[in-house]
Amino acid sequence: MRGSRRSRRDEPAVTSAVGPGMPGGRYRPLTQSDEKQIHSTVLDVLENIQFMGRDPKHDMELGGIRDDYIVLVGGAPLNEEFGDAIGADAYCRDAATAVDVAKELVASAS
Repeated sequence: MRGSRRSRRDEPAVTSAVGPGMPGGRYRPLTQSDEKQIHSTVLDVLENIQFMGRDPKHDMELGGIRDDYIVLVGGAPLNEEFGDAIGADAYCRDAATAVDVAKELVASAS
């Protein structure tokens, strides 16, 4: 057992997965055009079928829980107009802003 560990230790270590002379950083499984098409399709899906036509404000009112929650929306695929359309309490451009807005809304609700 000890001998096999010594023989493994004496073997030359593999130093690089890329052989000499091979350029790195050129692996591109998708073309730039493919990437743009995927990005555009994802944004289209988020914009057009995100809630599959359902109005979350309406659902919360039907369930009698709308006044129990603060609804914030935000991030890159959304905008203030979308927040107004679904009856959100506020639109936040990023998570840090959402924290500040949530603190303000909780404080004003108390």
